[in-house]
Amino acid sequence: EERALGELYDACVARGANPQTLANWMTRELLEIIGTLAGGVSDLPFDATRLVPLLGLVEEPRITPAAGRTILQEMARTGMDPLEIMRERGLESLSDRGELESLVQSIIDAHPAQIEQYRAGEAKVFNFLLGQVMRRTQGKADPSATREILLRLLT
Repeated sequence: EERALGELYDACVARGANPQTLANWMTRELLEIIGTLAGGVSDLPFDATRLVPLLGLVEEPRITPAAGRTILQEMARTGMDPLEIMRERGLESLSDRGELESLVQSIIDAHPAQIEQYRAGEAKVFNFLLGQVMRRTQGKADPSATREILLRLLT
């Protein structure tokens, strides 16, 4: 089993996967999925030709890590292409800066009391506002871009 996992890792790196990202996904997400299967790595219905593009989507970031996990689970069930799953399920993240900024501003405008609390030093309100953006976008907003925009607009 370890040998098959090592071979998958090597095949992914040979196809251009970021070794650190790949290691993280293999030790967390992939091993969890393998644990739910009756078999092992060799029983997965996909190989490096599918896993590397998935990791690329997460790194770009065209999808959020949560969407990546959803896609990986679907890949384990069906062997489908990650791009195809992303499109079919509408999982592409919202990363257009202009659109995100407009959305963040509308959240700020809708929560004046929380903005006052944040500016008075209650840092935990930031997570509430971030959560409001994620709720409005159904989790599709790029978290790092959203955080950056929210910080900039609050200062």
